[in-house]
Amino acid sequence: MVYTNLMHRMVLIAAMVVAIISLTVNMLKGHGLLMASFIAVCVMLCSALVFLLAFKAVGDILQKQLLQEKNIDQAQDDKSGN
Repeated sequence: MVYTNLMHRMVLIAAMVVAIISLTVNMLKGHGLLMASFIAVCVMLCSALVFLLAFKAVGDILQKQLLQEKNIDQAQDDKSGN
């Protein structure tokens, strides 16, 4: 399914951006490379989960809205056709 693949790609890109920011901040704080990279990996996993749930929720809401609009359009077409 293209939607799922695209959503997963967006989640991974967003999580990588957050992880790179986390790595940069931790390196600037004076943490060692091993500690900073470990924290960045943990942040990436957590943020990927949060982004996945958020994007899925937004997608479900938009899908419901589109179905309602489609049903309204069909009802108007049926009404005007009769």
